[in-house]
Amino acid sequence: MIIKKIISAALSAAILAATLCACSDPGSFSNGELLSSGYTRNSDAAVTYNYADGASETPTSYNSYANLITGYELKLFRNMAAQGGSFAFSPVLNALGLSLLANGAKGDTQAEIMLALGSDLSTDELNACSSYFKSRMESVSKSGAKDDGQSANDSAAEVRLGSFMLVNGNTDVRSSFLQTNADFYGADIARFDFGDKSNKEKVDNLIGAPVFDGLEPSGNGSICAVGSASLSDYWLTPYGENDVADSAFCGKPAQFLVSDENYIRSDTAEGVIKYTAKNPLKLVLIMPGEGVDIRDYAKTFDSVEYSKLLDSFSVTERVNAYIPAVNIPRPEKPTAMSGVLKSAGLYTLFSDKANFGNLAHSDSAALNELYDVQPGFTLNRYGVFASDAEKIVSAPAAESGGRTASGSESKKLEFSRPFIFMLIDNESNIPVYMGVYEN
Repeated sequence: MIIKKIISAALSAAILAATLCACSDPGSFSNGELLSSGYTRNSDAAVTYNYADGASETPTSYNSYANLITGYELKLFRNMAAQGGSFAFSPVLNALGLSLLANGAKGDTQAEIMLALGSDLSTDELNACSSYFKSRMESVSKSGAKDDGQSANDSAAEVRLGSFMLVNGNTDVRSSFLQTNADFYGADIARFDFGDKSNKEKVDNLIGAPVFDGLEPSGNGSICAVGSASLSDYWLTPYGENDVADSAFCGKPAQFLVSDENYIRSDTAEGVIKYTAKNPLKLVLIMPGEGVDIRDYAKTFDSVEYSKLLDSFSVTERVNAYIPAVNIPRPEKPTAMSGVLKSAGLYTLFSDKANFGNLAHSDSAALNELYDVQPGFTLNRYGVFASDAEKIVSAPAAESGGRTASGSESKKLEFSRPFIFMLIDNESNIPVYMGVYEN
């Protein structure tokens, strides 16, 4: 009996020691710091509309959600494009982050967020639709990521829409907010001292990118919302070695990928749609008419123009597309989106007038910044990557791919001028990733 007690005590001590060691890992947040770790998602898919849990139908308000969120994202894009130059970002990250914040806001602050995202939606509808969209994006790519008939590199196919919320100081986050997050958004929510530089490794490991030095929190109780996207996939119709041609982009020599693609057009622009292999996404390239500056066109790129382009799609109308290889480097620091959001109508969200009474018990809780962490953008003969492109650029391509067969009468469309690129959801047409390529 005594021996059993000694063994039991020893085992208890070992478990306690292991637990203490795990909690003291300097490279990760403890359970006490990672507030979201104590909450699990409701398993009823009829409540959460989580695709991974078996949600078989979209929420009843999903079509309205798709139209409203797309309109909001295009507004963000227009404000980003006005700054000029090549860029890439994930507007849906911003929309999802703002949707989560709507649950923590009160009064005029919540009304302002809901007006920006779509005044026709309630927070319950916003939560259900956001949950379905995000979970479907990530679940479909995972379910199609590995195929015994493909190479091991195919596991690189993914869509990851990471959401994070970092709370400074001793802010007491409400349990109701944490449960709503667990049910619909799945964001990692951590509380810690921004001023302690020893937390750098924890934050960078949590988000999966070196971002801590780029965050600029201010004051006790401040909140940083962070979104981090990662996308990668091969082409459904791959390019072969002979599907490459030399031409010029903006008057400079460039390598072009040649393929027969679906053609789209409006009164002022034309483009193509090209499908990825495993993700529920399609690439849309849009080039304004000759003589039209890309910035001037971007100013008019609203829901009406977007719909005209997509509605012009026809399976029988194709074009011989010459697409330049694209590589937009990863920004050195996270992109602060407050300026763009203010231009989109969110005037008080970052001011001392903001009310986050549904997020925290403390009156000092204030949104310091909403950051967008982007990995850059690469488009080449193998696929499209907003991820670690180096690990998959050597993937096998077809021996003969998408170049138009000899004698084809397809119209030629050469993207020799600045253009808009987008990766959009096949089901809802919500943009997931977009930007401008100028040089």
